[in-house]
Amino acid sequence: MDSGRLGVAQFTRSGGLYLVHVFIGTAAVFLITTFIGAGITHLSEKMADRAFGGPAFLAYIVFGFFGGLFINRHLRSDSAKWAWIPWTLVILFDFYSYRKFGWEFTFSYLFGPPEGAGVEQVFTVAPFYSSIAYSLGAWAALWRPSMQGIQTGRKE
Repeated sequence: MDSGRLGVAQFTRSGGLYLVHVFIGTAAVFLITTFIGAGITHLSEKMADRAFGGPAFLAYIVFGFFGGLFINRHLRSDSAKWAWIPWTLVILFDFYSYRKFGWEFTFSYLFGPPEGAGVEQVFTVAPFYSSIAYSLGAWAALWRPSMQGIQTGRKE
């Protein structure tokens, strides 16, 4: 196989893996966390408030980080580190629309508690945080040596 075809195939594979990581880091983490939160709320609202209340969509951040850590431990993809870029661009693109209400509103929108969160905030800020956490977890997974290499005694 000539090097041109190999380069295109490798680029296509990397691009596909990147899109998979973006989907997992945002949509999958968002949906899974939302369903878990709904289940916990059904069992006990007090427990759900403790687990999913608080500042800055903490549950989405935790699930995003551990999702990136566990998934990229097996996939070992460098493209997972950059899953935060699309949602950061969404937040930056939308920055003007909520910035016009003042800095206090902007900080409350981005870093405030999700208890009084509007639908727009839940569907933009929560995936933004989960994608950043997913990328950090993926980065952490790449720092650790592969479990297969440890079990067989090889260094990777």
